[in-house]
Order: sequence, then structure tokens, then C-alpha cells
Amino acid sequence: MALMALVVLGLFALAIWAHNRPYKRLQDARALVADARAIAAFNIASVRLTTVDRLALRAIPNRRLVEAFGIDNSFTTTDTKHHTDFLTQATQKIQSVDSRGWARLFDVAQGAMGLAEAHVRSESPGAGSQIPLARLVRISTFITVLNILFGVKPGDIAIQDIVTATDLINTLWVLSKDCSNKSLLAMDKQRLRMTLDYMLRTLGEPGGDERRFNPLNLIIPAYETLWRVVLLTFLAAAFRTSDPDTVRWFRDVMHSVPSCLERDRGSTREGDAEKIALAFAKWDPRTANNTQEGLRLYPPTKRIYRGPPPDGPQRRAWRADIERCHRDPAIWGTDALRFDPLRFFSLTEDQKHAYMPFSVRPHECPAERGGFGERAIVLLVVVLARRLGTRESGLLVRFNDAVLDGDDADMPLPNARDAAERWVVVER
Repeated sequence: MALMALVVLGLFALAIWAHNRPYKRLQDARALVADARAIAAFNIASVRLTTVDRLALRAIPNRRLVEAFGIDNSFTTTDTKHHTDFLTQATQKIQSVDSRGWARLFDVAQGAMGLAEAHVRSESPGAGSQIPLARLVRISTFITVLNILFGVKPGDIAIQDIVTATDLINTLWVLSKDCSNKSLLAMDKQRLRMTLDYMLRTLGEPGGDERRFNPLNLIIPAYETLWRVVLLTFLAAAFRTSDPDTVRWFRDVMHSVPSCLERDRGSTREGDAEKIALAFAKWDPRTANNTQEGLRLYPPTKRIYRGPPPDGPQRRAWRADIERCHRDPAIWGTDALRFDPLRFFSLTEDQKHAYMPFSVRPHECPAERGGFGERAIVLLVVVLARRLGTRESGLLVRFNDAVLDGDDADMPLPNARDAAERWVVVER
């Protein structure tokens, strides 16, 4: 009898534990998000931090970028005036693409894609009808970014200079994390700077203050956070999904960009395709958004680091794990790792709180303002899809990886820097 009572009590305790387990996981996930938001917002000290303090905590983890690229921008400076001037300059560059400029930028991106495709084909004539995706996206994105920041026209610049610049940026980024050969780092940095200076001087870049700042100050934050998100979102939306609603959704978006980007935020024009495309560009926060889902699965900055202060008790940098916040199943559900833009039709408060692809206020990336970052992503994704097609129209991508080629769309693609180097489009 006593044994039976113990068994019953044990089963009862197990039932309580099983019942409370999901709630415990949710509480843990909420704590993770709260910590991440606090770190991103510099709420990591018992005292109120000054602007200089915050800049120092952000600059310390980015010292490697100063050594690798010679940059001096808001992410690396402790000078409040330089910080403010940089944000103003970045915002002005972004705002130069006004509501009437998106169609023009779409044409620029299409021209950039044409140049990039012609080049990657010429690089590997023996590869048959295979197009290396990462290289294609890097080149086309870089040209588009140069147009936004410096007014570069695709036809006015040598494609080999673009290839050299993108290759060197990739190399320097890797070297900056662990490089014992400082002379190699310095040599590649000098080659990159000379390549960029040559391009901009050839294009008649104005002198004065504009010539004194390193163009990489603007290029690195824009280009480096953009090209991988574009590549991964394109693959998720155009190739890896087989869900009928998502396929139809993306098809309608392809037909509506860029015209939908030029309408006012308050547009009330009718038509399912127009409504969907407007939602895609986040002009209607109530509806789903492929770009938002791409940013959720593949945030531009996977982790945000702060500090540590050189003279404080903290010996390790604070780390906000944005990717983990975006993928936690306790918040996003059992399909958290699956690309499903329809989830943005109705976000819970926990999901809204956990979603922070551009950091958090008041320290959000300038690209968040006016939805510029999301619009730029959707524009480039659609340019890719129109050029290469979709799974529905016959697009075939080979990842040259047994797991990825096994077509498990429930798992996200790897987003490490070198992960995409073997991915190719196979033309049929």
C-alpha cells in the first residue's frame, strides 16, 4: 500500500513537472530576451552611462575592425561629435532614396546583377551552367550599395575592381578575428583602400571633407550586414519553401516590386497583390512580411557585444544573442526554425519583444528608419528572383552538402561567412 502511494505521488509530481515545463521554458526565454535588450540598450551598469561611456563599450569589441579596415565611424569612435556626424551622414545617404527613387534603385540593382552574372560566368567557363551564388550576390550588392552611398553607376566602374574589393573585404574580415600575420593584414588593407580610392577618384568623387574620410566607414556597416541576409532570404523564399501560401505570397511580391515601394505609407489602393507587396515592404505592420521573416531567421548582426570596460570588474564582453532570441521555440513555436512569413500576421507580445534585427531604441541601426533596410532587402531579393527564377519556375540550387541538399526546409541555412561558398545555381 505504501509503495502504491509512493508511485502515485511520483506520477503526480511528474505530471506537475511536465505541466510546468513549457512555462519554465517561456520564463527562461523571456529572461534571455530581457537580457539581450538590456545589453543592446547599454543598460548593463548600476549607474547611468554617459554617451562617451556607451561609445566606449561599443568601440572596444570593434577594435579589430579598426585594425583590419582603418575605419572610424559610430561603431568604433568614442568622440561624441564624430558619432553624431556619422549618424547624420548615414541617415542623409539613406534618405536620398526617397519615395520616387526606389524604381531607379531597382534599375541600378538589375544592372548590377547583370554585370555580376556576366563576370561569374566568365570566371568559370569550364563549370558549365553553374552560377556561384555567394559571389554573385556579393558583387551585385556591393555595386548597389556604392550607388546608394556614392552615386556610383554600374556601367561607370570596372567589374574587376568590384571583385577585388569584395574579395579583400571578405579576407580582411576573416583575418581580423584571428591573424598572427599583421603584415599580411596591413598589405590587404592598403590594397583595399587603394582600390576604393581609385574607383571613387575615377568617378569624380568631390574633394574636401568627403575625401578625408574612409569610404569603408559607410560601406562596411551597409554592405556587410546586407549581402548575406539578401542571399539567405532569397533562398528561403524562392527555393526552399514548398508551402503553397508562401509560394503564392512571394510570387505576388515579385510582380509588385518596385512599384509598391513608391507609394505612400498610407496607401489604400485595392488588389491582393498590391496589399501583399506593401506588407512585404513593412508598410502595413499588421500583416506578414517575408523580409521580416528573413531578418528573424538571419539577423544582420547575430550577436551584439558591449565592453568590457578596461578598468572595471567585468572581464568579458556582455553579449546579446539576437539570433537565439529570434529562434527560441518557447517564443516562436515548434516551427521556430522554419521560414514562415505568415507568422507575422499575428505576433504575440513576446514575439514583438524578441524581434530586434536592427538592435533596439534608441540605438537602432539607421537602416531601420523609414523601413529602408527592409525595402532594400526586398528589392535585392526580387532582383535575384527575377534573374534566376524560383523553384516554381524551375530554379535548381545545389548546396553541395548532403544535409542541405536533402531538402529539409524545417532547418535554417547556415549563415557562417564561408558557408555559402559552395552553393550554386544549376541551369537546366
